[in-house]
Amino acid sequence: MKKITKKEMIAFASGDLFGGGAQLIIGFFYLRFLTDVVRINPVLAGTVILVSKIWDAIADPVMGVVTDNTRTRFGRRKPYILAGFFLIVIAFTLLWFAPNFDSILGKFLFVLFSYIFYSTVSTIVTIPYTAFSSEISQDIKERDQVNGTRLFFSQVSSLIGAVLPMVIVGMFPEKTGYLFMGLIFSIFYAIPYLGIFLLCEERVPIPKEKRRFSLTEIISPFRVKTYRSLMGMYLSAFFVMDVVSAVFTYYMTYLIHREDLLEFVLGTMLITQIIMLFFVVMLAGKIGKPKTYMIGAAIFIVGTVALGFYRNSWPIETIFMISAVVGLGLTACIVIPWVMFPDVTDVSLLAFGERRSGSFAGFMAFLRKVSSAFGIWTIGLMLQLSGYMQPGEMIIPKNATAFINKEAMLIVDLQNDGNDDIRIDMKMQQVELLTNEKMDYVFDKDVLKIRLNNEQKDSMIVEKGLKVTDVYDFSKNSTLKSVNFYNQPESFMTGLRIIIFVLPSLLLLLAIFIARNYPLSRTIHERLLKFYEQKNKNKEEEEELKKWLV
Repeated sequence: MKKITKKEMIAFASGDLFGGGAQLIIGFFYLRFLTDVVRINPVLAGTVILVSKIWDAIADPVMGVVTDNTRTRFGRRKPYILAGFFLIVIAFTLLWFAPNFDSILGKFLFVLFSYIFYSTVSTIVTIPYTAFSSEISQDIKERDQVNGTRLFFSQVSSLIGAVLPMVIVGMFPEKTGYLFMGLIFSIFYAIPYLGIFLLCEERVPIPKEKRRFSLTEIISPFRVKTYRSLMGMYLSAFFVMDVVSAVFTYYMTYLIHREDLLEFVLGTMLITQIIMLFFVVMLAGKIGKPKTYMIGAAIFIVGTVALGFYRNSWPIETIFMISAVVGLGLTACIVIPWVMFPDVTDVSLLAFGERRSGSFAGFMAFLRKVSSAFGIWTIGLMLQLSGYMQPGEMIIPKNATAFINKEAMLIVDLQNDGNDDIRIDMKMQQVELLTNEKMDYVFDKDVLKIRLNNEQKDSMIVEKGLKVTDVYDFSKNSTLKSVNFYNQPESFMTGLRIIIFVLPSLLLLLAIFIARNYPLSRTIHERLLKFYEQKNKNKEEEEELKKWLV
């Protein structure tokens, strides 16, 4: 069997720039994009993700069977890899387009369509790519090396996806910024798939007979005990990652009041993952994959509990230390299940008499996306029930600054000299003047209008429901600017703390229990591979292996 070249390994691994980066950007920023930019409420935003992921989950196992049954001169997986080169650019860009519809229903239907379209494209590409990861070599060490390198690219892409999107968005008006960000990253994610198509080879024999498409075939992987154990570890870890990702921007903005540090905190978390990636793979080779996973899950629990109990009175450096701990634990929890996956596809040959990498990958994605769909929808519902208020917007003089204090009051510093000049409580509709500036103000429903020094036009506008930049005409010579403000009730803050550490802790404890009982140890795996090499297979040994693994 032809060895994998370094060029081929790097080309294949670069395909996970899309898998790692796109999901991180969506996980961290999309829910808030829907609530704060498209401006639909958290339940509707969660419903968009729920419906799209359920569709995605149904499509994944179907795609697994389709790619297993594909027969072309390029192989079973590569035709779909080539399609991804073109489709990703369209789908990921469209995902970040915020329509200007007046109708909430119109906005909801548009973003639902764009997310379903993106999910379909993702399925067409990622299921064959995941199956390809177990077929690019039949050598365990080569496969581990390929998948370790692939996950390195994934982590690097995650780091880029954590740091750069909001920088790009900030260079343009908000809606234009999100759309341009989507276009740039879509090109970045699409290009590697052309390299995979041109440079990589499938090295596993293709069965002559095609499998019939049936529900029994789709769910067949779940009949395998080893696969069920892997899914328990995988789903627990990735569900926790979904929860933390979905609420982390809310956490930094509303709980810590340091949205300006979001990219740096995420960067710390992801740099830790990149640094520790190969150490985790090396540790798994020494003490075993399940034990490495258990250590990572325990560290992850420590990190999420620390996030839940964080207080604003703590030094700001603390949040960076906590994020590094979370990143350290997350590395093992994300990497190990993917390193285990090719090993588990070896068991499919014992269970079914043929290698079903595509079906295993498809059903794995199905379970992942169903759990993610209901998880994120539940998060949206919890945010809504805990009293989440969509951010308001404020027009203030260009030299002024505005922020929310610990009492959730809006503070305006007119001269940007560090002194509080105006304190505003939008909930109680109260204004406190702390400067000698003359001021007239009026509350018009949920909008506060302020005029300073007897000016003819409004000097400040504070709102809850509208987007004032959509109705206020800014000229190039305007002396005003627009800023966002955030004012959340205490019930929302409490709910946010519970979401970020109670659910993760419980799920990770369950994952540790599953990992302790994982059946495919290194010794058993080596014995399984030697069994496959036998010309005259021992029936008693086969039954014993099935009892352990199937």
